[in-house]
Amino acid sequence: MQLYKSGSPMDRIALNIMEPLPETSIGNKYILVIGDYFTKWTEAFALPNQDTIAVANVLVEEIICRFGVPRQIHSDKSTQFESEIFSRNLQITGYRKDQDNCLPPTE
Repeated sequence: MQLYKSGSPMDRIALNIMEPLPETSIGNKYILVIGDYFTKWTEAFALPNQDTIAVANVLVEEIICRFGVPRQIHSDKSTQFESEIFSRNLQITGYRKDQDNCLPPTE
């Protein structure tokens, strides 16, 4: 297992999707978990689907708008994190994405 260093809050975050869960009354059946490596702060967001647009919207509206752009994003190799849309958003904001199937969001 690799050791990761983070120098400040929201410097390096991790994304993971829990799937599929029993559907809620409003149609959500996935949970996007976002964790900060430095503070170990973790937030979870219910999603109706796990497509790229839904994940990118949560990332921008709930994390980037509140805390600023993280320098690094860690995710697994799920298709929503590998899509061209997600990659272009990463390119525009200037942060780097890391891929590793071994580490959960807050380790």
